Amino acid sequence: MSRPMEAHANPHANYKVSFESVVLYIPDLMILENNEWYNDKILSIIGEYLMIRIADRKVHVFMPPETEMIRHAKGEEEVDMYFSMLEVHLKPVVAFIVNNNEDVTRANGGTHWSLLVFDRKTDDFYHFDSANNYNHAAAEALVEKTRWLVGQKDGTRKLISAKCLQQENGKDCGVYVANFLHALCEHQNVEDIGKMERIVLPRQAWRDLILSFGSFDPTWSANHLADQSFHFSRADTLEPEEDLLSIISSPFSLPLDLTDEDRVRLKDLRKTKIHKIWASDLEIATSLVDILFAYCYDQRVNQWETNCESGWTCSKLSPSLSYFVKFGSVKECLISSIRRSLTYPLYRNFSLSSQIINDVCHVISAGRTALLHILCDLHRIFIESGEFRYILNDLFITDYIFWIQSVPEDVLKTILKEIETEGIQKEDVGWDLEILETEARIEAVALDSDDEPDN
Repeated sequence: MSRPMEAHANPHANYKVSFESVVLYIPDLMILENNEWYNDKILSIIGEYLMIRIADRKVHVFMPPETEMIRHAKGEEEVDMYFSMLEVHLKPVVAFIVNNNEDVTRANGGTHWSLLVFDRKTDDFYHFDSANNYNHAAAEALVEKTRWLVGQKDGTRKLISAKCLQQENGKDCGVYVANFLHALCEHQNVEDIGKMERIVLPRQAWRDLILSFGSFDPTWSANHLADQSFHFSRADTLEPEEDLLSIISSPFSLPLDLTDEDRVRLKDLRKTKIHKIWASDLEIATSLVDILFAYCYDQRVNQWETNCESGWTCSKLSPSLSYFVKFGSVKECLISSIRRSLTYPLYRNFSLSSQIINDVCHVISAGRTALLHILCDLHRIFIESGEFRYILNDLFITDYIFWIQSVPEDVLKTILKEIETEGIQKEDVGWDLEILETEARIEAVALDSDDEPDN
């Protein structure tokens, strides 16, 4: 997924569908095929479509990542800093897709979706919850953080728990939110949600809509998705392609000098307010390790260049950027990075992951100038790659750019020494990799013997 699709003969190996800035990959498509609980990316692509194609932007919809960021912000000032440029105070209706996740460090946190709507006509917030107001506390917290953002005139007005259709099982909350949002976007009338008597667009309708953003037959089944995902994961270990072997053996060729573009970026960033940092230098440096791991992975597999998938790769492979993980040690950080590199990208190979760790050591040993260049390049990537990744600059990269210029050299030397002495092995990953690889080899031998002609 960090490489162009032409890399494999079968284009479905890393197939994706996209609408505007939202991209869905194989795991997301599997949710559609298996009728599972909608994740944030599926609701984001639905929300983008409804906001742009149905409401013609007369309704502004805050997608799940933005809503979560707002709800967990420290206050209205922080919300304003990130979202005031959207000028939602000029919109007649503003909607928020709400999740009840209380721990932003947890992957796939939360258990329920609902819809919060601000109606400028009545100056009220309305909460539409298909599970008997299960998300009321999350919606209330969101209201308190967004009164000023949406331009509510009377900041004392209470949240209204609106009457709406109720779900009949534990997994359809996302479908109900999608239908509520569709009713809202059609005529920009909040009352239309309460008037709904049934689900107009079932799961199949949303599945077909989303798959229409891609290029293959919607009848292409979940079995194809699962088979392709497993096939390439195993093949990268048992029968690595020539390209992969070349990637692993390629000499380190990452440019580490500051460029003119870096210097211009640094000049512009001097005007930026530096956030107060509460962690120790060693804790900050530990999180930097997984960010460097993600960047080095992307650079190595793409022949030391960035491409249109670099933003996805860097943000997805870094535990710190994906889920705000805080590690207790460098070893924990490396293990988490390796796990993600064996799960998400196109090339999933332990030898490749080990080589990336060597690349990280090379970068850190090159000194703060090399690190500063990489952070500036990440800043550029997250601005240009879409899917609201510019937020990662506000949360992490900009502060890292200032921090790396003043951190004591001893901190970097300590981190480098810990990485060099850890020597992460397959058993450290905790996934029984050696057992799984042995079983796969046995299966491969059995398949080969079945293919031999009978004498």
